[in-house]
Amino acid sequence: MRCFRFVTLVAMLVARPVVAQLAPSHFVPAVEFRDTVASCAQGVANLSPGERGYSLRFGDADSAQRVVTAVWGSNGKLLRYSDTRGDLRPPFPADARRNPRTTITIDVPKHVALMYNDVEGQQQGSAASDAEGAIESDNLGPPRQMLERLRRQCGAP
Repeated sequence: MRCFRFVTLVAMLVARPVVAQLAPSHFVPAVEFRDTVASCAQGVANLSPGERGYSLRFGDADSAQRVVTAVWGSNGKLLRYSDTRGDLRPPFPADARRNPRTTITIDVPKHVALMYNDVEGQQQGSAASDAEGAIESDNLGPPRQMLERLRRQCGAP
């Protein structure tokens, strides 16, 4: 029985999709987005005590086409950044046709950025990078400018 569990675990690890480690400039977002009118949104979910989160919602009130969110710690340092654009509907019903979605997440304390595209419900074009390079990458949104916009427009730290 132990051997079966071990073989199953190894098979699961081997079958997992591999995420390439790339410079952020090599990642090609499936969904590009122009800098347009955005509104500040309150109530960022999953905050720990002392954290403050801010979001910018692009698109009309009923159909956001891009959401940029950042979370700062109680010391005012950036902890997390995410930029999700494209088809922002929930993943159910599973058989619904989906338009492309691009998601970029940066975890500053862990020094990692994950970038991936979902096209017709399938993950395509995923990559990992260093957080510092991703924040400065014009190819990704650009995060540095979005952080400045969160400060200017929403009062983020």
